[in-house]
Amino acid sequence: DHPTALTLRFDFGRLIVHDGVVGVPDITLRGPLAALEALGDLRARTFGPRRDLTVYGLWTHPLMVRRLFRVLSER
Repeated sequence: DHPTALTLRFDFGRLIVHDGVVGVPDITLRGPLAALEALGDLRARTFGPRRDLTVYGLWTHPLMVRRLFRVLSER
């Protein structure tokens, strides 16, 4: 697994995607590439414990993490 980093920055209703880490992120998701790619396959009602992922910022920004997962689970 090779390291990959993206920064999603939300500014006044716009999403800007940066290659790499920009600034100090509020939320960081770390894990194997396959686990990160599988986030798009999740459903909002079936979130279970994901032991292969580490979510930094979960305790300091719980609502933002919840909204992020909701956006990732919608199609």
